[in-house]
Amino acid sequence: MGTYFEDMGMKNTKKYFVLSGTRMTAVLVETAFISNPEEKAMLMDDKFREQVARAIYDGIRAYSGEEI
Repeated sequence: MGTYFEDMGMKNTKKYFVLSGTRMTAVLVETAFISNPEEKAMLMDDKFREQVARAIYDGIRAYSGEEI
């Protein structure tokens, strides 16, 4: 299902210590920006957070090859 947010693509992970400092597969997900009033309001909504969590879960399962 996912969210309606535009995919902003991947960035160079060498700039992000949280990703470059690990020896395992890692994911950094930005779901919304609290500096944006509309997105901040969405983050306060339980249904939106559930939708985002489900989209992340589905994406990880799809990447790993598991059926959804």
